[in-house]
Amino acid sequence: MSPIYPKLAKDFWVDPSHISETLDAAYDGDLWYVFDQILKLAKEHNVYIANGGDNAAMTERTKESQTNRLYFDGGCSPNPGQMRVCIILNGVASMSKLNHGTNNLAEWTALLWGLSVAIDQRITELDVYGDSQLIVNQANGSWRCKNVDLQPFKSEYDRLRRRFTTLTLRWVPRATNLAGIHIEQNS
Repeated sequence: MSPIYPKLAKDFWVDPSHISETLDAAYDGDLWYVFDQILKLAKEHNVYIANGGDNAAMTERTKESQTNRLYFDGGCSPNPGQMRVCIILNGVASMSKLNHGTNNLAEWTALLWGLSVAIDQRITELDVYGDSQLIVNQANGSWRCKNVDLQPFKSEYDRLRRRFTTLTLRWVPRATNLAGIHIEQNS
């Protein structure tokens, strides 16, 4: 797994005392605004910004945190085209390029991948954030999944969901989806 924005920090929980020091170290011309927004989001959501580290250590930190958070995003260009998916679980980002598909297929794939990683890390309580209204509403059962190609993804989501004691899935605007920001910065 690759860390998100390792220039920003090395293994600390973001809190107000670290923000100004981190911003000074992160200043890099046009990226100032992006870094500032990332740090604000990290502070708001108590996101751990990691600089690598092993999965066992991250799992221990995850257990100590108030809330486990998963951000997911997927897309392709053009649509349909080569898919890119990204998950950020408790501040650690993973990104992958996949074969040909649609934006909706990429979003579902990212969501299921993130849930699988959380299960592998023995996380049982999870808050999930994505910027696709279609996927969030279909997964939550607010909207029917009419596309037969996507119905197996909804079924798999329902199966994985049962592995969690608590799982909340919320829509967030694209500008606040850390996984979407990561894809944009690393494409």
